[in-house]
Amino acid sequence: GTLRRLGTSASLPIAVVVPSHHLGTWLAPRIFAETGHLGISFLPLPDLAWRVVEGRALAQGLGPVPENVDVALGLASAAGASQAAETPGYLKDAVEKAGFGPALLRTLQDLGGCSLGPEDLERLAPGSADAERLRLLARTARDFGARLEKARLLDRPSIYRLAVEALPSRAIGGVVLLGFDDPPP
Repeated sequence: GTLRRLGTSASLPIAVVVPSHHLGTWLAPRIFAETGHLGISFLPLPDLAWRVVEGRALAQGLGPVPENVDVALGLASAAGASQAAETPGYLKDAVEKAGFGPALLRTLQDLGGCSLGPEDLERLAPGSADAERLRLLARTARDFGARLEKARLLDRPSIYRLAVEALPSRAIGGVVLLGFDDPPP
C-alpha cells in the first residue's frame, strides 16, 4: 500500500528504512513480487544517512568508521585516558572488563547524538555523583574524536549531522520508515 502510493514509476528510487539488514533481505523479494518495483532499497538508518553524505564526505577525504573499528578506537582511547593519575582503581578496572567497548561506543554515540562533547562533560563533572567517571569519559571522548579526525573517519553521530544538513537530497528519492512492528513474523 504505502509503496504503491509513492509513485507510479517502477524505477523511482525508494529507500525503505529497516531496523536490520536481515529484515531488508527478507523483504526485498516479497515487495518486488507484490509491486514489481525495481528501485527499492532496504537500508538501516546509518546506511541511508551515509548514502546522503557519501559524495560530499568522500570529496573531502572522509569515510565512515568501518564496522567494529570504532569499538577498537574507543577502547584504545579509554585505556589511555584511564592511565591518568587521578583515575580511581575501580574505573581503571572497568575499562578492562568484557563488554566495556560496546557500552562505551553506545555512550559516545548517544553523547554525540545529543551534541554533548568533552567540554560539556568536564563542566558537568563537579556536580555529578561520580565526577571522576565523567572526567574519564571526557578524556576518552576527546581522544576518540582526535583518533577519528586523524584517520579522517566519521562516526555515526557525525554522519547523521551531515545528512540532516544535506537534506533534501536527490541521493535517496522517496523514503519509507519501517518500524519493528510492521512486517509479519
